[in-house]
Amino acid sequence: MSQTNYLRALLVANDATQALQAATERAREILACDVSWAGLVEGDYLVIGAHSGLNTPEMAANWRLGLGVGIGGTAASEGRPRKSNDYQHDSRRVPAKRLIDNEGIVATLVVPIMTAEKAVGVLYVGFRGAHHWRDDEVATLEAVSHDVAVRLKQLDVDGTSQLAAQRQETRALQAERELHAAAEFVRAMPRNDEVGPMLTALAAALDAQVTLVDDGGRELFTARRGLTDPATTGDAMIGGEIEVEATGGLRLRWNRSTASSRLSEAHETVVLGAAQLHLQRLAARDLALESFRGELVEQLLTGKGADDETMRRRLTLAGLGALCDDARVLVVAARGNDGLPTDEVRSALAKELTGCVVHEKTARLVILIPNRARSEPELAVRIEAVMSAVGQEAASGEGGPIVVGMGRACGGLADIATSYDEAVAACEIGMSAQHTAPKSRVMSARDLGLQGLASLPAAKLSTTVHETFGPLLESDAHRGTAYLATLRVFMSRDRHLQSTADELLVHYNTVRNRIARIEEMTGLDLGDVDDRFRVDTALRMAAVLGALPEA
Repeated sequence: MSQTNYLRALLVANDATQALQAATERAREILACDVSWAGLVEGDYLVIGAHSGLNTPEMAANWRLGLGVGIGGTAASEGRPRKSNDYQHDSRRVPAKRLIDNEGIVATLVVPIMTAEKAVGVLYVGFRGAHHWRDDEVATLEAVSHDVAVRLKQLDVDGTSQLAAQRQETRALQAERELHAAAEFVRAMPRNDEVGPMLTALAAALDAQVTLVDDGGRELFTARRGLTDPATTGDAMIGGEIEVEATGGLRLRWNRSTASSRLSEAHETVVLGAAQLHLQRLAARDLALESFRGELVEQLLTGKGADDETMRRRLTLAGLGALCDDARVLVVAARGNDGLPTDEVRSALAKELTGCVVHEKTARLVILIPNRARSEPELAVRIEAVMSAVGQEAASGEGGPIVVGMGRACGGLADIATSYDEAVAACEIGMSAQHTAPKSRVMSARDLGLQGLASLPAAKLSTTVHETFGPLLESDAHRGTAYLATLRVFMSRDRHLQSTADELLVHYNTVRNRIARIEEMTGLDLGDVDDRFRVDTALRMAAVLGALPEA
C-alpha cells in the first residue's frame, strides 16, 4: 500500500475499525514486519481494534491490556514510544504474554495514537525473531500513527466511541450466550448419572477435549469436541487441569485449539466448577452404592436378609437383580498369600464370569455369578481355562495354588447362603489337602459329597461325628494313634489294605490291625453296606467341621 493509497484509505474510512485497519497494513508494509495490530482505549484497558499478519484467532479475539501495564499500556499512559528487541525475555512481560508467545512474536515496537494530547490507542509492529529497532523505524511508525490519529479525530472526538459501543454489544451477546450454555450444562448435570455422558457434555460446553485421569496419570475416560490435531494443522493449544476433591485423586484435564470458539474465563470457571461438583457427587453416590451392595451381599451369604420381596427390590435397586432367581457362589483362595488371589486372577475371572459380583469375606474371594443354567462341569472347565491362561505363578503370587470352591446352583435367594456354605467347605477342604497339585483347581461341593452337609448346623455335624467316631477321636487325641486318618484313607481306597498301606507308608499288617481295632472300638462292620454308608457320611461331616474355622 503506497502512501497515496494509505491516505485515500483513511479518507474513505467510515469508522475507527476501517481507519485502524489501513494503518496496521501500512505499518506492516513499510517496515517489512511480520505482524501489526492496533489497540484502542476502552476505559482503563486497551482492546484490539485492527490487525494484520496474525496467525491465531485467539490473539485477535482476546488481546486486552491494562493502561500503564506492559509495553503497550505504558506507551499509552506516557504518550511516548516503547520497544523491546526480545519480548520473550523482557521483564515487562504481562499476563497477555501467552497470546504473544502463541503468535511467536519476539521483537515489538509500539507508539501511541494521540488526539489533542490524549492517547486514544496504540499502534504495534513486531517480528517473529529478535530485532534491534532503529530510530528511523520509530519515526516511520510515529508518522503512520499521526495520520490515523487525524482521521480518528475527524470521525469522533475520542475516535473510539463507535467501536467501543460495537465491542460492548458483542461482548454482551457473547456473555449472554455463555451464560445460557453454562446454565444448560448445569441443568443437565442431575440427568447425567454416569461419568461418560457427563464428560461428553462437558467437552461440548467447553468446545474441547476433556480427559479424566487418576492419581497415577492413567487416562480413565476421554471425550472430544471441537479439538483439531495441532500436529497436522499447526493450531496452538490452550487448556488446564483441576483436581477433583474427595474422589481419590482424580483430575480433569481439558485441551482446546485456539482455533475453537472463544470462551471467557468466567464461562470456563462456571462449567468446570459444576463438573467438579458433579464428579464429587457421583463419587459419593458410588461409594454409598458400593457400601449398600456390600451389605446386601453379606445378607445373602449369611441368610440374614429381609423377606424375599424386600430383598428383590433392594437387589434390583443396587444393580444386582440378575442374582434374584438364578445364581451360584464360588469361593476362591490361594494357599499362603493371605488366602487372596492376585488382582490378575480377579480381573480374569470377572471378565470370564459376565455379570458376576466380587466380594471379599474372611480372607477369601467370594464370587456370586448369574448361573444362566450353566452346568457344574461346564463352569469348572471355563474356570480351569482362565487359571491356565493366567498361569500358576501369576495366579497365586508368592502363595500356593489357586483353589476354587463351587456351591450349588440356586433356585432362589434362600439358596444363596447354602451355596456359599458349600463353596466355603469345598474351598477349605481343597486348601487343607495334603497334596499340592490337585487334579482340578475347581472343587465342587457336590463332587466332594458335601452338598447339603455344609449348610447343616455345626452342632448337628459334631454330634453325628462323635456318635460315630467318639472312641477313635479320643484315642487319637490322648494316645497319638492315627485311627481316623487310617479309616479315611481305607474308605477312599475302597477298603484295599495294600494301597492304604502304600499311601500311609506303613506295613500291610499295621493297616489290617488298625482296621480290626477300629471295628472293635466303634462296633462298626466295614463289610456291611449300611455301616459303610454311616462311616462315609460321618467322614464327610468331619471334613466339613475341620474345614470351617467358625464350626
